[in-house]
Amino acid sequence: MRTIKQRLGSGAGIPIIPVMEIKSDNPDHGFQFPGQFELSAMGAAGKDLERELPRLLELAGVDVL
Repeated sequence: MRTIKQRLGSGAGIPIIPVMEIKSDNPDHGFQFPGQFELSAMGAAGKDLERELPRLLELAGVDVL
């Protein structure tokens, strides 16, 4: 049985997708991430995702409309 590391990534153990660097195009402005976003979630029926996801986002300090 192959391990998850063998199934994902290259055979040499090098990630397929390089690590992303979070930086601003203009360092004087700092890192900015404004906007409104629509989220979708999938999970087992009966888990109340339509209520649970907004609740968890609000607990994390995200404004939910």
